[in-house]
Amino acid sequence: MITQSLDVGRKRKMYFISVIIPVYNAEKTIRKCVESLLNQNYPKNKYEIIIVDNNSTDDSIKEIKHCPVKIIKCEKRGAYIARNTGAKHAKGEILAFTDADCEASENWLAEINNSFNDINIDAVQGPGNKTRQKDLKVKVECLTREMTEKIFWGDTKNFAIRKRVFDEIGGFDSFFTGSDAAFLLKLREKGYIVKFNDKMIVYHEFPTDFLKLIRKNWRHGFGDVYIEKNFYKVRRLSKIKKLFYTNVRRSFKIFSLNDRQWRKTLMWIYYFIAIEIRTASYIFHSFHPKILFASNLERENKVRVAYVLSYFPKLSHTFIMNEIVELIKKGHEVYIFPWSHASENVIHEEVVKYKLMERTYFYLSKRQLLTINPTRFLSFFRFFTKLLAIDLKKKRLSKGLIHRSAKLAYFASIIKEKKVSLIHAHFATMGEVAKILGKLTNLPYSITVHAYDIYSIPFTQQMKDVLNNARMIITISNYNKDYLKTNLHINTRIEIVRCGINLQKFNPDANLEKDDKIRILAVGRLVEKKGIEYLIRALPIVLKELSECELIIIGSGPLYDQLEALVKELNLENIVRFEGNVSDSDLLKFYESADIFVLPCIIAENGDRDGIPVSIMEAMAMKLPVVSTNVSGIPELVENNVSGILVKQKDTTELANAIVKLGKNQNMRKNMGEKGRQIVESKFNLGVEVEKLIELFQEVKKIEANNSPKPK
Repeated sequence: MITQSLDVGRKRKMYFISVIIPVYNAEKTIRKCVESLLNQNYPKNKYEIIIVDNNSTDDSIKEIKHCPVKIIKCEKRGAYIARNTGAKHAKGEILAFTDADCEASENWLAEINNSFNDINIDAVQGPGNKTRQKDLKVKVECLTREMTEKIFWGDTKNFAIRKRVFDEIGGFDSFFTGSDAAFLLKLREKGYIVKFNDKMIVYHEFPTDFLKLIRKNWRHGFGDVYIEKNFYKVRRLSKIKKLFYTNVRRSFKIFSLNDRQWRKTLMWIYYFIAIEIRTASYIFHSFHPKILFASNLERENKVRVAYVLSYFPKLSHTFIMNEIVELIKKGHEVYIFPWSHASENVIHEEVVKYKLMERTYFYLSKRQLLTINPTRFLSFFRFFTKLLAIDLKKKRLSKGLIHRSAKLAYFASIIKEKKVSLIHAHFATMGEVAKILGKLTNLPYSITVHAYDIYSIPFTQQMKDVLNNARMIITISNYNKDYLKTNLHINTRIEIVRCGINLQKFNPDANLEKDDKIRILAVGRLVEKKGIEYLIRALPIVLKELSECELIIIGSGPLYDQLEALVKELNLENIVRFEGNVSDSDLLKFYESADIFVLPCIIAENGDRDGIPVSIMEAMAMKLPVVSTNVSGIPELVENNVSGILVKQKDTTELANAIVKLGKNQNMRKNMGEKGRQIVESKFNLGVEVEKLIELFQEVKKIEANNSPKPK
C-alpha cells in the first residue's frame, strides 16, 4: 500500500546549516564561541562555521586559525554588513546567526533543525537574555531582554532563517543599530512565519562598562525611529511619553533581584540614566535625514495590482496562487477579482496561511450591494450607469448583460477605492474584463497567457484586439511567444516570465528510505491533453520488465470514469491507484515516495495543449527523473537524457521503454533527479521570476505616470 510506504522509514530531515559569526576584536571570547559550536550534538558533516572578520586589530583570528572554520575578510565595518557577507558565502539551506561573545548550548543546532522540520516555519528566534555572568549590572540588562512566545524581537545573536527567505528579504539593512529588529518586522509584514523556540539557548557575555552601555543605547535610538517610520504610524510626543514611563516601570524590576538594598538602589540609578539616553537619542534622531526620506522611496517602488481571474481559489491554478503569494511576501499589494467562485473541497494551504480570501472580492448579491458603505455604493452606481448607457446605445440590453455590467461596476469601484495602479489578468479569456475595467478606471492592463486560452478556444477578432490593446503580454514559454507572434499576429510587446515554484516547499528529504518497488507518479487534471490514457496503456509493456511497480495518479477531472474503465479493461486494478485531489502536505509525501514522474502530454483534438506543466517543475524540484513528451514548451524545462526522457506524443511503446530504462537504473534516476533540481533552481525559481514580473509592473506604472496629464 502506498499510504504505508509514505511513513515507513521516514525520518526528520537533517538540514545543512551555515553558522555565521561576525568578529571584531573578540580575542577574549571567540575561542569559547567556536569550541561551543564544534561540540554540538549535531552531525559534523551537516553544518559549517563561517567567521567574518570585520578588520579586527587584535588576535581574534589567531585564536581560531587552527579550528575547522571558514574565515572571510570583510573590509567594511559593521556587524550587519558582516552577516550579509557571510550569507553570500554560505552553502547551507539554513543560516544561523550568533555573535563572537556568545557560547551556544550543545543542542543549539539540533533545536534549530527541529524548528525547521515544520515546513511552514521561515525563521526561528531563541531567547536573548541568557548568560553565565554573575555581575549585577548584567542581571539588570537581562531583565530588560526577557522574551516570550508572543513578544520577542529580532536579536541576531540567536536567530536562524531559511537562506531562500533571507535572500528574498534582501538581508539586513546595514546603516543603523537595530537592523535585526527591522529585519524581523519586515519578515512578519511580508507574511513569513517566525517561531520563538525557548530551548534554542546561547549564553551571551554582556558588557559591564557603563559608557559602553550608554553608547549602545544612543545608537539604538536611531534604530527605534527608523523602525517606527517604516513599520508603524506613531505620534512622536505620545511615543516619547510612553518610552519614558515604560523605562521607569522596567527599572523597578531591579528591586526584585536578590541582593542588598543599597546595591539595588545604585543599580536602579545606573540603569535609569543609561536607558533614558535611548529616549534622548530617539528625540534627536527623529529629525535625521535618513529617517525623514527613507520610507517615501520604499513606498514609490511598491505596486498595487488588481488580479482579474476566472476562478479563485482553484486547485489546478497553483501557478497563479504562487505568483500572488510571492508578490505579497515581497511587500506589494494584491487585490483579487474572480469572475466566479471555485467551489472545491481541497484548497492550497497558502490560501489560508496568507489570508488570500481577505484580499478577494466576489460580486455581491442585490441585498448585499445595498449594505455596502455609501462611498463605495456611489462609485458603483456611477460605473454601473456608465456601462448601462453603453449597452443601451448599442441596443444589446438583456438580463445577462445587466448582471455583467453590475459585476464590472462593483469591481471598478473597489479598484478605485484601493488606489490600484495596474490591472493584470490571467488567461486571454479574462482579457476583455481587464480591458473594460481599465477603461472605467483609466488604468493600464496586462495579460498573462498560458495554453488553452490561445490554443483550444476559438481565437476571435475581439480577443486579438484585447491582446493588441494591452500594455503588455506575459507568457510562460518561448514556444507560446513564437505562436502568438507568428500564428496569431499579436503586435503588443511580449515578455517571458516562467511559472516558477517555491523551492523551499518542494525540497526532498534525503533521509527517506524506499523499498524495491518502483513507484510511478502522475499529477495533473484528468483531461485529454495530460495524456494519462497513454500512460495507462503503456503499463502492460512496463510490467513485462518491471513486475514490482505501481502507478499513482493524483488529480480529478472529466475523464475519471473513462480512465477507470480503461484500468479495469487492462486488468490493472492492483497496479493503478487514483488518489483524486490531495492536500499540499499529502502531495509532498507522494512526491517523496515516488521513483519516476511521468506526464505524457499530448495535443488534444481541439488543439488544447499544456504550456509548461507546474507538476513537472515540482517533480524535478523533488529530484525525480521525468518522462514526458516533446509537446509545447516542455523541452524548455526537461532536457532530454539529462533531467529526464522525452518521447513522441501518443507513442505507448516508446513511453514504456523510457519508464523501464529508468526503472532498471537507479544511478540514472539519481543523476537525472539532481540535474532536474538544478534546472528548476536556475531557470524556474519563483522568487527570481516574480522579481522579473515586478520590474515589468513597475515599468508600466512609471510609463503611465509620465504619460498622465499634469495638474495645472
